[in-house]
Amino acid sequence: MNTSHHNSSRPLDASQRAFCELPGDAIRLLAPAGSGKTHALLWRCRKLVHDDPNTKILMFTFTRAARDELSERLKRPEFAHIQANVSMTTLNSYGYQIVKQIMPRSTLMTSKQEKRNCLQAMMPVWRHYPIISQQLEVKYPYKSWDLMFELSDRLKSIGFRHDRLDTFEDFQNRIAMLSKIGMGQMLKKIFSDLFELKVCEQYCLDDLCQLWLLREVEDAYKSRVEAILREIYHNYIKYWCEATAQMIQLGFITLEDQKYIASLYLHEKVKTHDLNPETSRIHHIFVDEFQDINPIDLSFLRALAHLNQTQLTIVGDDDQAIYEWRGASPAFILAPEKFLGTKYVTRLLSTNYRSPQNIVALSQKLIEHNKHRICKRVEAANTMVANVEILSFPEIGDAIAQTVSKVMELLPSGQRIVLISRKRSQLIPYQIVFADLGIAFCAAEDLQIFLSQAFQELRECIQICDQIQHTKSISVDPRNLILTLCDKIKRYPLSRADRAALSQYLLQRSPQSLWEALAHLREYHGPLKGDNSDARQSKRFADILKKLFEATTVSESIDVFGQCFEGLQKDYGKSEDDIFYTDPPFIYLSEFAKKYGSDYQKFCSDIDKAIITLADTQMQSEDEISSVWQRQLHLMTALRAKGREFDTVFVLDAVSDIWPSKQAKTESELEQERRLFYVAVTRARKNLFFVLEGSFGKVSLSPSPFLKEMGLLQSHDEML
Repeated sequence: MNTSHHNSSRPLDASQRAFCELPGDAIRLLAPAGSGKTHALLWRCRKLVHDDPNTKILMFTFTRAARDELSERLKRPEFAHIQANVSMTTLNSYGYQIVKQIMPRSTLMTSKQEKRNCLQAMMPVWRHYPIISQQLEVKYPYKSWDLMFELSDRLKSIGFRHDRLDTFEDFQNRIAMLSKIGMGQMLKKIFSDLFELKVCEQYCLDDLCQLWLLREVEDAYKSRVEAILREIYHNYIKYWCEATAQMIQLGFITLEDQKYIASLYLHEKVKTHDLNPETSRIHHIFVDEFQDINPIDLSFLRALAHLNQTQLTIVGDDDQAIYEWRGASPAFILAPEKFLGTKYVTRLLSTNYRSPQNIVALSQKLIEHNKHRICKRVEAANTMVANVEILSFPEIGDAIAQTVSKVMELLPSGQRIVLISRKRSQLIPYQIVFADLGIAFCAAEDLQIFLSQAFQELRECIQICDQIQHTKSISVDPRNLILTLCDKIKRYPLSRADRAALSQYLLQRSPQSLWEALAHLREYHGPLKGDNSDARQSKRFADILKKLFEATTVSESIDVFGQCFEGLQKDYGKSEDDIFYTDPPFIYLSEFAKKYGSDYQKFCSDIDKAIITLADTQMQSEDEISSVWQRQLHLMTALRAKGREFDTVFVLDAVSDIWPSKQAKTESELEQERRLFYVAVTRARKNLFFVLEGSFGKVSLSPSPFLKEMGLLQSHDEML
């Protein structure tokens, strides 16, 4: 929950009053971090109801948590008389109400099994598309099945419509339009998924993903790109259009369909001029966090406003636009006239009520390096000066230990503390340490990494390494260990036939030790992930296992798993993350594990404690959610930190290639990374710590350039 300091009874400041008293709609309210946005929105509603007691107001929030917070504020005495006039909901929830009306027997698919049942029912469609059929009928199809739904939802989220892609030119024009409005990251992810499904040639990926970066390209290059786009259109897009229509007819819907199908319905009503009558008309529509909406949200909102013969009041902050990974674009809030078709009046909330003056100044200095933004002058209401420190350490192990120590010092003060990371894997060592110390913490659902099946497999492999180290003192079956590890080397396990053949071969050789079993594996000429008549695959497997057997510490073993075992290289989170970071935690685990030396059992024991701790924080009811969020200590990524505030903020690994991500290459991507850092910085009320390391393993690190942009560092030497 957001623990805001804003009091609804506090008088409106000048900028808030200017917003509340504006006539009409078509207003863009720019609300920087901590500027009293909720306070202003509710007073705006009060003013509208005062002017017309019969007015109906619909307010869309980006999350249920934000909806609940606004609903709670609406219950306060000063707003009691307008509660009946104001409805608050999310786009998904509102869309689902429409879908249930027009498709009362529809099935909302929330589990993987439900989606797989849907694909089975869709067989008459995909059987007509050879490449799709080939992907869905393989020995282990589930990865492709899941990817099919993810890809389908991504297309919907960025505005593709199955009923408007009748020709290749329709598809090509849509790609070009999305490129112009900054959808490069989302398109890159979609193309990557398409290549994984083998609907076009892999070698074209890099060239294709550069398409939107080039203003003028040679004709030969254009022809090459067009050829691959045609391949995508005929091999997948035509299938997607037909499959989507069939899914709707059969009543199978995804979470994204809550908006997609509702949007189709609303646009059809607009097309036939079936506008809402005055008795059911919504007079004012507010959209919070407008900088985070994606094309399907925009399409939905435009149609809804048209049907109600009103304009949208859009609220947000382009400097906090950090959801490009889900198809959002800052372009929508930067140029609303272009996308909403009417002129917008802009008002700015110019006072920050959350952060002390130096944090406001530092954050402003940082974000001003972005070129594609609306310039804003924000003043701090709090004249106090926060404690801002750079905590520098030689290595990541030292950084973890000292950061934990600093947290332990602060906890008795009762402060709310958060550790903010760029990616999820950075937080894993802290979860292990705090669990071992018995310190209760709150981790967002996508940080419940230890509870994932993928992590359980990694843990089992660590236990095998412990067995390898003690083969002289315990009874170990070399054959079973070899087979278990071979299952993890490639992306998918061995087929039943390959496993049986290799098992029989090793049984006949009767190895008495792991090294002897490894020698036999090197000479195996039977089937192993395809043709292995020359034992080439066997030798590769044997070389990888040799590296693992020669590892003598927990850290070295994890390094080998990270570098060589594709079967363990999965997304260790439970929910979608931005495209820059869905990586497994091998690197951070490896560095953290150095302190365990060869004590594999202690490492596994500490992981088990973390698993138990996280299992205890699984939130089921609203009361449980509230209880967990009220804990003092929080661990979260910057993506999850937006909208929240804390007394003390630790920004972890404030070094180059993390902040900004080394995968961010273009100006647009770097500006997104700067916005993400800005969000992390502006969560702090009293203390702001930047944690830096001088090295990561054998790699030397330098401070994040964002620290220099803020004026906190002039050179690398200042970190040392």
